[in-house]
Amino acid sequence: MVVKYGWLEPYFTDKTAVKHALSAMNPEYSVLIRDVPRLMQVDVSSLLEPHLDYANQVEIQRECVWKMTACAVYYYMDLGLVSLFLGGEYSATWRDIDAILAGVHPHISHTYFEHIERILYAGCPATFH
Repeated sequence: MVVKYGWLEPYFTDKTAVKHALSAMNPEYSVLIRDVPRLMQVDVSSLLEPHLDYANQVEIQRECVWKMTACAVYYYMDLGLVSLFLGGEYSATWRDIDAILAGVHPHISHTYFEHIERILYAGCPATFH
């Protein structure tokens, strides 16, 4: 957040000094200083389009990785929010819950069935015990 919103910039006129100061705490911070401002400028709207021909994909496109990273940075690395934003294939909105439940029902206990039903209709709890 510090880098994302530029909170340090008023205190440092020399960006190299910022990079060196933060890199002294953790070497990966220099990557954040370089990449986060660029990631905040990335248009991620194409991630909302259907992903066609997925079965024939042999590698993940670098552009797609960059866009997903930008999306994650925008949502404070909260992948649940990223998934909520993306929806569609990322949240399995296409699934036929009734057919899934009918398929598993004869093979599992009533207790497990209730858990699966709750997860498919309501989602997983934010806190597990």
